[in-house]
Amino acid sequence: MLLGISRSGVYRPPRPANDNDLALMRRIDELFTAWPFLGSPRMTAMLKAEGLQVIASACSA
Repeated sequence: MLLGISRSGVYRPPRPANDNDLALMRRIDELFTAWPFLGSPRMTAMLKAEGLQVIASACSA
């Protein structure tokens, strides 16, 4: 609390998901439902093999 403001009290406004994000999330859900034991590196490789753009920040979270 350097400035007297806690970080938990400050939020970024949510941004709406675009069609690409929704398609990616849908496909991740399908793959995870079929193979819940796959880790993020394998899932990322599968998505890239399908030609889907994987956002780095989404994978590292």
